[in-house]
Amino acid sequence: MRVKPDAALVHTRYMLAALISPQVRQLTAQSVKGVGRPRINLGTVREIPLPLPPLGEQVRIVAALDHAVSLGARAVHAAVASQRRAAGLRSAILQAAFQPPAAAHAS
Repeated sequence: MRVKPDAALVHTRYMLAALISPQVRQLTAQSVKGVGRPRINLGTVREIPLPLPPLGEQVRIVAALDHAVSLGARAVHAAVASQRRAAGLRSAILQAAFQPPAAAHAS
């Protein structure tokens, strides 16, 4: 289904965020029909209540969502890098622990 909102009233990315929000997903979950290919009918979609703040506020909400997603992506990247460093340190510690002791050199 294709939805094309009036750009003077609705920021498309705000509308997308509202439609995929947990509240709307929970509301529409009871209306989904089908198992292998779940569907929802157009009448149900038309009845979905979406909060519609002024356009300027929608733009601010989208910017805040973008910022939060960016922070989340950076946090995931940092966590993955930390896991790699930890694995490298673990490997180095195990290698050092199981290496035979170095022979003492006689002078």
